[in-house]
Amino acid sequence: MAGNYECAGSQTDSDIKHVSMQIACRQPMFLHVFQGIFYGATSTKPFVVPVPVQDGVQGGPTLDHLDVNYWVKQYGLGVYTTACRQLCRTFDRVPHTPGALDRRYTVFFERPAPATPRNRLVRKMARLNGCTDVIKGSVLVMKDGHDGLIDMTHDDIVHTNFLINSLLYYSCLPKATTP
Repeated sequence: MAGNYECAGSQTDSDIKHVSMQIACRQPMFLHVFQGIFYGATSTKPFVVPVPVQDGVQGGPTLDHLDVNYWVKQYGLGVYTTACRQLCRTFDRVPHTPGALDRRYTVFFERPAPATPRNRLVRKMARLNGCTDVIKGSVLVMKDGHDGLIDMTHDDIVHTNFLINSLLYYSCLPKATTP
């Protein structure tokens, strides 16, 4: 099993390169890897990142099969239990906005520890809206549809920014992600 379980998780721009390389070079290789959009806690911009599917998944992988812990730390050190649907929300529309999104977007949050920094990038977006809600730790966004998981691209960053801004503005965040 790959080993990003005992580190602090991904937070900075340089972590993106290191963790992406760790996923790509893992032996045995991951059978499925999907692209998501990552907002690191101290990153300067959102990044499209590889998100592997857990070993042993047969058939079409779902959100429950993603190994999101490479990007967002969802459980404490020394705990190796798979995190299924913890600290995440799925949206098929932007809150308080008419119309539906092109697919379902799932936002994965970190389980914040006392020393977890506020997400600098999301905090900057919130200030533009005049919001006081902030997110502690990193955020990962994945997209899926009726046919399963879908790779995200740089074009999806606009949609995810709009979704996160709306979540902040209308206070639709899980309580564990805010200070």
